[in-house]
Amino acid sequence: PPRSTLFPYTTLFRSTGDYNGDGKSDILFQKNDGTPMVWTMSGTSVTATATLPNPGLLLHANAG
Repeated sequence: PPRSTLFPYTTLFRSTGDYNGDGKSDILFQKNDGTPMVWTMSGTSVTATATLPNPGLLLHANAG
């Protein structure tokens, strides 16, 4: 199947967690260049997206 532009091959799923404090699980991704991205969720709906500052290639995003 074709890839979505929201989910390019250079983006990896990293973890889930409550990143905005609303009590609901959100999704953490990281691009191959190191840039982390968060999708805040309400059930299966994305409520917001955020691209965070790039910590560099040697650091990997982690929810723990």
